[in-house]
Amino acid sequence: MATSAEPRIPASASNTGGVLRTIKKAKQGKAATFSGGRKRNYDDDYDDDEEQPKKRAKTMKSYTSIFPRTMNSEAKPSIPYEGDECPVDWNLSAFDEIRKDKPDWMETYELRQPWKPKPRSFEKIAEEFGVEGKKISETQRKRFKHINFVVHKATGVYYKSSLQGLEGCVPEAAETQEQRLQRKTEEKSYKLASMQAAKRTKWGQEASHQGPFFKFRMFQKIGKDGIEKYPTRLVPAAALEQVSSVAADLIEEKEYKMDITIDDPEVVEAYITTFWPDRKPHLPKVIHSLDHHSGVRVWCDNPITWTEQKLIDLDALAEQMGSDEIRDMVKDHVDGHVYVPNGDVSKKDFCEQHHQHEGGGCYLQLASDSCFDDYYEKLPEERPVGFVERSYVHTVNEDGEDEGGDDE
Repeated sequence: MATSAEPRIPASASNTGGVLRTIKKAKQGKAATFSGGRKRNYDDDYDDDEEQPKKRAKTMKSYTSIFPRTMNSEAKPSIPYEGDECPVDWNLSAFDEIRKDKPDWMETYELRQPWKPKPRSFEKIAEEFGVEGKKISETQRKRFKHINFVVHKATGVYYKSSLQGLEGCVPEAAETQEQRLQRKTEEKSYKLASMQAAKRTKWGQEASHQGPFFKFRMFQKIGKDGIEKYPTRLVPAAALEQVSSVAADLIEEKEYKMDITIDDPEVVEAYITTFWPDRKPHLPKVIHSLDHHSGVRVWCDNPITWTEQKLIDLDALAEQMGSDEIRDMVKDHVDGHVYVPNGDVSKKDFCEQHHQHEGGGCYLQLASDSCFDDYYEKLPEERPVGFVERSYVHTVNEDGEDEGGDDE
């Protein structure tokens, strides 16, 4: 955050030359900052000397993150995360003139928080400055547009939820307002149509699968004694045992259920979607889940935003389940969305530097040893909000076949 001691330039003052000089410095810079605030240093002896063609060819890939992007580039948005710390290092030489002449641009960037899945609105930013009104919020929008462009040119970083100023750099930002409205309308129509056309099904008819189901029972602890139960998921045991070595051992021992204490049930839904109803080669963009609709449960496709925390929790879940294939999907996703000089990100480094699995939001427990077993026997007659109806609680016999529940 820029300090108040630094002089401010009125928003109406033009500084086009300063921006161009900033971009020029960005091309010549020796370091860049990537998602998560990490720095990468480049070779000091890189130049255009014709006597070093082999070295230049070898290191060219390392410099793609600070080269100007074009409409034909393969730039991908950085991974969003929920933290409050700005990932941009304003001490880079590329931002020298911004720090000197436009500290309010940096302040607007940090107030906007584009790295979050839901950034602050410009009206909210105007309130942060202690003023209100359309004119002031428009000023904040223009400031962010300028600094977002400079940040992308200097570091290669941009976020899908904040594309202002990047119209000539990334294809998504070139979408017109009319095209954007049309796309959103089509997405809403598709979702509504899928819900209306979805087959109304009970848990025992979740899919046309002939065979035993494996049960995931999901909980979230609230306070010391409170427990909130999420909808139980039934997954074909044959599909699960192909991607999880832990589940395969349980199924071999005729154990067909597991309890999961988790803060974000969407992570479990995403884990299941990677292999069922069909195997995915990469992390899914939508998750298949059963939602309430007109009093019954129907299949719905819901978009998922892969935040940093979701990736970490999914990696933790996949590790505990012995799902190396899904852990590789997490690594591939990180490789494609975090800018690094050598084009590679260590899956281990990503998870260990940002999060300790022991302190994460996902814990597994075998149902046979579960502390939640009594919970199923003591469901209150009048269930508070957040508890699942007993009709959705099913049992499995010793052969792993679903015996159904108290269906209405």
